[in-house]
Amino acid sequence: MSKLNDEIKEAFFYVLFRPFAEFLMKGLFVLKQS
Repeated sequence: MSKLNDEIKEAFFYVLFRPFAEFLMKGLFVLKQS
């Protein structure tokens, strides 16, 4: 059961974190361009 719980947490974290990471990378890219 705890293994499944860990997998759910990992997937949830990935779904939440991925757009945030992409947003950060885009922001850094824009800052470097200017």
